[in-house]
Amino acid sequence: MERAPIRPRTIRTLATAASTLLFTALLSSPSCRQNWGYVWVWESFRDRDIPYDVGVAVYSYTTGQQYGNKYTANTRRAAFWSGAANTVTHCTSGYGFMLIDNKIDAEGYSSKRC
Repeated sequence: MERAPIRPRTIRTLATAASTLLFTALLSSPSCRQNWGYVWVWESFRDRDIPYDVGVAVYSYTTGQQYGNKYTANTRRAAFWSGAANTVTHCTSGYGFMLIDNKIDAEGYSSKRC
């Protein structure tokens, strides 16, 4: 699991806001071979008590598309998961973004996995 910090562009750009990760389940059953994107918003950012929107997905470099997209609006939660993506045969990254005041203030990808 790789972490790629998301850094806000308009709110305290020196502070890390969140991390984006990619999880892969490679179990014995072929139906369990899936990826999930994950975003964790750091407590130091949540402590500012600013509501934000978060999007999370699995990005496929193989197809150039996002899979398992999930979006949560007006939240102060910490953990966000994408839906399952049948992309373990693709080169992928976890992808996440944060919207503050309806602008993409931060986005990031985990390390690429092939």
